[in-house]
Amino acid sequence: MNNSATLKTVFCKKCKKIRTCLDTRNVSKKYVYMCKECCKQEHVLSTCIGCGREGIRVELEKYG
Repeated sequence: MNNSATLKTVFCKKCKKIRTCLDTRNVSKKYVYMCKECCKQEHVLSTCIGCGREGIRVELEKYG
């Protein structure tokens, strides 16, 4: 199962604003609690070709 797009409302660790952030503890500790905007700037957010779900690029590539 793809768990790379679990969302929580917390302070983004990069921009320091309260936003809806990706909870990626089980995928990558580097991108834990980064908002979608910051993840897009870092080029780590991608969309699944099959279902359209957003998530961390590395994790989505595992599932095709």
